[in-house]
Amino acid sequence: MAPVVSPVVLIGAFCLALTGVNLSFMVVAALLPTLIEAWTLSEIEAGWLGGIFFAGYIATVPLLSSLADRIDPRRIYLASALIGAVASLGFAVFADGFWSALLWRFFAGVGLAGTYTPGLKAMSDNVPDAMRSRASGYCASVFAIGSALSFIVGGEAAAGWGWRWAFVVAGLGFGLAFLLIFLALPRQAPDPDTAPNPFDLRPIFANRGVMAYVLGNIGGAFESVGLRIWLVPYLVFLQNRPGEEPAFVSPTTIAAGIAFIGVAGAVAISELGERFGIRAVLIGTSIVSFAAAIATGAAVGFDYWLVVVLLAACAVFNYGRTGPVTTGALLNADPRLQGTTMGIFAFIGFAGALVGPVAFGTALEAAGGREDPTAWIWGFAAVAMGAVLTAGAVAAFARGRR
Repeated sequence: MAPVVSPVVLIGAFCLALTGVNLSFMVVAALLPTLIEAWTLSEIEAGWLGGIFFAGYIATVPLLSSLADRIDPRRIYLASALIGAVASLGFAVFADGFWSALLWRFFAGVGLAGTYTPGLKAMSDNVPDAMRSRASGYCASVFAIGSALSFIVGGEAAAGWGWRWAFVVAGLGFGLAFLLIFLALPRQAPDPDTAPNPFDLRPIFANRGVMAYVLGNIGGAFESVGLRIWLVPYLVFLQNRPGEEPAFVSPTTIAAGIAFIGVAGAVAISELGERFGIRAVLIGTSIVSFAAAIATGAAVGFDYWLVVVLLAACAVFNYGRTGPVTTGALLNADPRLQGTTMGIFAFIGFAGALVGPVAFGTALEAAGGREDPTAWIWGFAAVAMGAVLTAGAVAAFARGRR
């Protein structure tokens, strides 16, 4: 039996495990220009390749998260981490074009589905009530650290040994998560006779407080993932403008730095939510996020480093909404349905992560393609609609300072 550890150590283990899992998260985004060239992908195909990871996630997260209310979530986590490791290593060895790449990335998304929300539930079950709100907010915010590292892994591995090695490292990240949770998380035995029916979703959809943050999560994922998938191609386009001097930092390193800034912003916005109320903070940050996305697209002809600063602002305010919407959903959930609730939260919310990159790519292609400066304006405008959805849903359905 796994040893009982302190809540602080357990939270730390989950945060490190999230970092390992997420080495797979944005590795395709970091390598998108390389893969577009290697496999002659269109903008729409590139958008699908960036988003299919989330299709695997949303296809399986409702079932896996619901099972976490009825069986030991530790078992779900460990099995899913193994699936993610095999999928990432399979991409490294066997992916040779658009369709095979889609298949392996789909199963990497399955690995994330069984580690993220069952992991949040397991952590919530094993920490004191007084620590639960901040712990869930911090873990949701730390989610981006692995995302930031995946940009670095993708860029540096591709530069040093070829792009396939980036996916080998991503597979090792899933292996690290397996080891940490195996050692730190105690076994638990939910009573299936007292757990609610996991397929009766009516109480969740009838819960206005939960649904406010579910819809808010769609908007946040649509915007933040849509921008992140196309971040490196946008930086490459900016660096290739006529007369542009070569930057002393690679696009993947800049993208990683922007993702780290997003983590700091997410922690700060989570703390603001604790102090001033999640509802008010989410509405305010969504408005600023919309303005930042529109300004970033419109700045396509401006100084390179000014655009980088604007991209960092986007990261703060679009990814910064992750912690508050996650905390809001957990606080409003029926404790008996927490796993199922977070499964619905992730399933519906991460649909935005699937659609966001495709919406960006579709707008980009329809407006003239990635070599046309005006097309980038429309791409950013498309994903900025995610901020509108978050603000509207929270304003309409969330109540008070819960």
